[in-house]
Amino acid sequence: MSDSHSFSIQSWSDVYQQLRAKAERCRGTVTVTANTAPIATFPHTTSRDAFAIALVFDTAVNDHLSRALLARWIGESDLLAGEPEGSTESYVGNRSLWETVAVVAVELDRVHAPLPALSLIDHAMRELEATRSIPQQAHHTAGTMLVTVLA
Repeated sequence: MSDSHSFSIQSWSDVYQQLRAKAERCRGTVTVTANTAPIATFPHTTSRDAFAIALVFDTAVNDHLSRALLARWIGESDLLAGEPEGSTESYVGNRSLWETVAVVAVELDRVHAPLPALSLIDHAMRELEATRSIPQQAHHTAGTMLVTVLA
């Protein structure tokens, strides 16, 4: 059962933080290192998870954000569109997705965009809660591909 109703959503940043926390608890994290020092940590999610997360933000991004952020979002959407929708494999664009969602959430709060329907958040939470076997090699940075979308 989803726990999205166990907190009060008052901002887009709350939505982002709750989805990220759920993803980290249910899927783990990926840490990218350079010269043995961590430079980025983000949730490990599947393509199916990424679709559900993107749906939470998509309408508000299209309706309320600047052209520059909309272009960045479209880049993320195009990358995601290249993945099979029902795939439970590791999503190649995890880092870029989470970085973009963080920026989008802050901007949606700044422009006072209406919050998403709770049903969208619940759907994303349920996807993240679904038990899936993610290949262990995906949790390590060695041999993984990182994708960053620049608009």
